[in-house]
Amino acid sequence: MQQDINQIAQQLANGLSLEQLRAKQDGPRWAQSEPSPEAAARLSEYWETVFSKPVKQQPIMMVRRHTQEMDYDVARKKVAELLNRRADEIQSITGMPFVWDIPKGGELAAIIQNLIRYFINDPACGWPLYKGLLIYGLPGAGKTEIMTIMQRFTVENKLSKAFAVTSMSDVYTKARTDKNYDPMTVTQSDRCFDEFLRTAGPVNYFGDQIDLNEVLIEKRYNRNRNYGQLTHFITNGDTATAKDMLSAPVFDRIRGMCTGVRFPGESKRNLP
Repeated sequence: MQQDINQIAQQLANGLSLEQLRAKQDGPRWAQSEPSPEAAARLSEYWETVFSKPVKQQPIMMVRRHTQEMDYDVARKKVAELLNRRADEIQSITGMPFVWDIPKGGELAAIIQNLIRYFINDPACGWPLYKGLLIYGLPGAGKTEIMTIMQRFTVENKLSKAFAVTSMSDVYTKARTDKNYDPMTVTQSDRCFDEFLRTAGPVNYFGDQIDLNEVLIEKRYNRNRNYGQLTHFITNGDTATAKDMLSAPVFDRIRGMCTGVRFPGESKRNLP
């Protein structure tokens, strides 16, 4: 295990010294303020460019079965019930009425329809069923809320694509503050990583300095190739920082195991 991590870290470091890795850790972070429309446009353009490049594919050793597990109309009604349940939860927390802003026939409605088809393995889905999803868009546009609904849907209905949701910010915090925490546990099972690339840089892993983002992506990519394990990411952010955070080989890994999905809509965090 130790040797495996060292080899991965050395391979992904691209010749960087420990001092350079530490400098990378202290580099820029994504701003917490809401991005401008121009920044949002650059973000969309950037990820579209990332996913438009060809992938240096490695052979897939094992492919999961993708037999449809539920009728689409039945699944759609179950997701609608979960959306209504979540709206009631939000209203009880805030004390204000909450209504999902999902215009019928709009881009967001089409994405939710595709998400439902994806998680029930409906061949009518517009995305490859054997890949995970990288969902990007403005902070506060509802990406995490919708994926949390999908997580509930897959778990409650015992679907083969049931997954856990993990905050990458929490993983980094635990890795840097708890010497007994093993971040490699999040390489197991289908999983959605929220706040992807919000934090970057090396962490101490039982005496070794590793870039946690890159090592986890490498390990999950290999598990996708070998076992069909699925990885989903939710990301906001600033494109210049994203370019600084990951090496070119790791971006190729992301393209190989994920489909890029642009989440439409403006931030709702500042709405009354």
